[in-house]
Amino acid sequence: MRRFLFISAIILICFLVEIILSTNFYFLRIRPNLLLLAVIFFTVYMGLIEGLFSAAIAGLLKDAFNLSFSAMNLLVFTICVLVINYLKKYIYRETFQTIFLTTIVIYFLNIFLDYLIGYSGRVSFLGVSFLFVCLIEIILNGLLAPFVFFYLKRCALKFYV
Repeated sequence: MRRFLFISAIILICFLVEIILSTNFYFLRIRPNLLLLAVIFFTVYMGLIEGLFSAAIAGLLKDAFNLSFSAMNLLVFTICVLVINYLKKYIYRETFQTIFLTTIVIYFLNIFLDYLIGYSGRVSFLGVSFLFVCLIEIILNGLLAPFVFFYLKRCALKFYV
């Protein structure tokens, strides 16, 4: 029970920070996706059940404040958790490189699934938007991930989760 309260609090904090960053520091339409980073962290470090729980909370929070297809983020986060759980046996969790590469792969999957589900009926220039927005976001989140993981790990150890 304590573990799920901790996960809920961290997801809520990440959601609030993400909203604050997206409204106050909106530079070139690039912002860190802290909810996805938290979901990746809980799946890699705590396990599948905690990852699915964090994906459900993060997806529901993001869908509640999103005007597009309902439950899209819940579905995307759940698929990302299942892929992370599959890849987890190949990941060494303590190095900068593996955290960076894992985040890049999962973030690319997240963008691809968002595009596939959200824009399935409309014509869009995926190549141009990918090059100028998504690629920079992927790199930003990949570089931010080890620091977020380190901080979340310290918080988890501090609260004995």
